[in-house]
Formats: sequence, structure tokens, C-alpha cells
Amino acid sequence: MRRVLVDTHVFLWLQTEPERLGAAIGILEDAATEVHLSAASSWELAVADLPLRHRDQFDRLLVAQSVVERMPIVTADAALTAYPVELIQVAEDRPGQ
Repeated sequence: MRRVLVDTHVFLWLQTEPERLGAAIGILEDAATEVHLSAASSWELAVADLPLRHRDQFDRLLVAQSVVERMPIVTADAALTAYPVELIQVAEDRPGQ
């Protein structure tokens, strides 16, 4: 059994334009191949119009998951206020204050 992880665009092409995959289509269609799609890809697909207001890709994944799962994010990161998600703000614990 061969296991492969497909990138988001490959998953989309597999669904809509398989001819774009060239020889790789044989691997993906082979019954001996176990095709995997990352949870991050599903978030990317669900919130494809998420604007780039924050450069931290991991925080962007949290925002995407928050949107998809309809869950608030508990954070001290004020940069996340730029997104239309529910935040539960926590104060940063700064020594000496």
C-alpha cells in the first residue's frame, strides 16, 4: 500500500480537471494508493476568501478552523481582531506588572 498526501490544488484538479495531473493520475487512481488530504486543506477550501491580514500561517489556520467549526479563539494576540471571528481575549502576563 502506497500512501500519498495531496496538496489542496491537486485535490481540486482531481475533482475538476484530472488531465492537469499528467502521469500522477495513475498513482492517485491506483487502488493500491491510499490518498490523504490534510485537515489544513479542508480549512483552506472552506475559507478560501480569508484575507491576508496576519502573516503567521499557524494563526491563520486557527482562524480558518474557528470559522469552519464556529468556535471562538482564546488568545492574547491582538492581530487576530482583524478577522471576523469570535475571540476570547486574555491579558498577556507581563512580569513586573
